[in-house]
Amino acid sequence: MLAIAGFIVALVLLVTVLALFGAIVRGILRLWCDYRIKRRFLQWLAKNPDKVNGTADIPNSLAEFSRRYPREERQDFAATGLLLAAFGLAAVAAGYALRVGNIAMGLYIGGLACFVAGISIALLASALRCVRARSR
Repeated sequence: MLAIAGFIVALVLLVTVLALFGAIVRGILRLWCDYRIKRRFLQWLAKNPDKVNGTADIPNSLAEFSRRYPREERQDFAATGLLLAAFGLAAVAAGYALRVGNIAMGLYIGGLACFVAGISIALLASALRCVRARSR
């Protein structure tokens, strides 16, 4: 029975680490895309200098140019909630595997609280996203 609990803990931790790695890669790719957009704007500006009326107009032109490439800058609360829930599940599984002691009880109760909070955040974020999509 203890081997199964250890396997569950390892599996949940693996999923959590993969989700964290995915979030890091997503952030790096977003920075790279921003860099590419600004670089492409500067190339466009070098070819079309008559489209900008001076240095004060460059931010407006960049904003107009970047509208072609929409991006999401806000925090994705659904992904954050799911990540928190995954951490909570890992803590619950670790507390269950330890079975006895203050640490086991703290991991189990704290993990349960993280899991409930994470699922609540993810469900609320998903519901808000659906409501916003239907209102448009």
